[in-house]
Amino acid sequence: MSGNDVGYKVVDRQIGLVGGIVLMVGTVIGISVFLLPGVLIGDAGPSIVLALVLTAVPMVFSILMLLQLGGAMPVAGGVYVYASKLVGRVWGTVIVWLVIPAIWAVMLFTAFGFSEFVRVLVDVPGWILMLGVLLVFMALNLKGITMVATLQLVMVAAIILGFLLFIIPGLFQVEAANYTPMFPEGTTPFILAVVALFIPFQGYSMIVELGEELKDPIRNIPRVLIYGMALAVVLSLALVVVFVGLDRYDTLGELGDGGLAEAASDYIGGWVGWAVVIAAVLGAFTTLNAVITSYSRTLMQAARDKVISPRLAIVHPVTRVPQRAVLFLSIPPMLLIPLNPGPRVLPVFLALTILFGGFISAIALWNLPKRFPEAYTNSIYRLPMPVVKIAAIGSAGSSLVFWLAVAPQALPIVAVIVLLGVSGAIYHYLRVRNDGEGGEAGDTSVAVVTEVN
Repeated sequence: MSGNDVGYKVVDRQIGLVGGIVLMVGTVIGISVFLLPGVLIGDAGPSIVLALVLTAVPMVFSILMLLQLGGAMPVAGGVYVYASKLVGRVWGTVIVWLVIPAIWAVMLFTAFGFSEFVRVLVDVPGWILMLGVLLVFMALNLKGITMVATLQLVMVAAIILGFLLFIIPGLFQVEAANYTPMFPEGTTPFILAVVALFIPFQGYSMIVELGEELKDPIRNIPRVLIYGMALAVVLSLALVVVFVGLDRYDTLGELGDGGLAEAASDYIGGWVGWAVVIAAVLGAFTTLNAVITSYSRTLMQAARDKVISPRLAIVHPVTRVPQRAVLFLSIPPMLLIPLNPGPRVLPVFLALTILFGGFISAIALWNLPKRFPEAYTNSIYRLPMPVVKIAAIGSAGSSLVFWLAVAPQALPIVAVIVLLGVSGAIYHYLRVRNDGEGGEAGDTSVAVVTEVN
């Protein structure tokens, strides 16, 4: 890890291949895999199984894209840096303007999921639970307390165990008749389900942040990507297949947003319901930890380039944490709790934002060998040129297809995203005109300013 980000790691020590796989699986599945089936089943019916399968198409291209871009430009800041350096500075600014509200939406969605599953067991107002979990993780990150490797691995292992405790006994309760009709409410809910279920599998991008904390990263990063994603997909698909097969889609839809835990208790056994609740709650913990820790780096990088306030790049001299960036990520979701648009709107907004970022990153991948030939040639992982082109075209094409498919069903959400993007572009041009800036993005190796006592 670079000196720029000293003291701000995802975990506290280097981990091996198995540890990397487990951490990645936990980040990928998180709480969304537990929450979304119960949210979507009432409208999309059994088609959520097929929707989950279709999400693998852009995921494959995205993994190849991430492997090449991350190998050629191993810096913090992810998609922002790729967009700024390989597509254009204005696109880097637009990405930041979209990423920030998307992070808030992730945290709000995660806190909502946490509250829904906890309320399966205890009758506590949801807003209290949401506010509580966000406050706890803000405080932990402000103090510089990251999840130590052992604790993180134990939590993820518990999440995987929760999956298995639901899947294995649940298979014996599945009835084939419950998988029909496949599209009970038509194709529109199915299309929205495809986009929404794209959310869980975006955790693979954490490998960019985890890479330097892996033992033998050159060998292990691609293995963690392949094995980790394969395990996450199999577990998630098995979970959804069992859930759908337990009863008719309309009956399962009446169980509510925490329907997976309710179904586990009603059809398999009360103890399984407890296991699902615990796994979902731990999934919320791992998700919030990864989001705050990783995306603070994105804000830090954008702040160094003056895309946002440079004060967000300041690192506290004692905790070595970018506390202003943590606060900037954590406080808005708390304020938005009363306005929470719900688990049907947030996933679509998040997915469309991610797909837009994927489209821009695909252009960045296409430009990489031409703009930075030495970086491509000397990349840690250098994919053959035909594979680079296929990954870029496949990622851009799948992102565009999903966007065009869902846009007619989500026009207000699309309007918000377009407004954010246009606002970011206007802000960029005004900043360039006022500051006289131009050319490529700032030097990603610039040292972070340290707060003075």
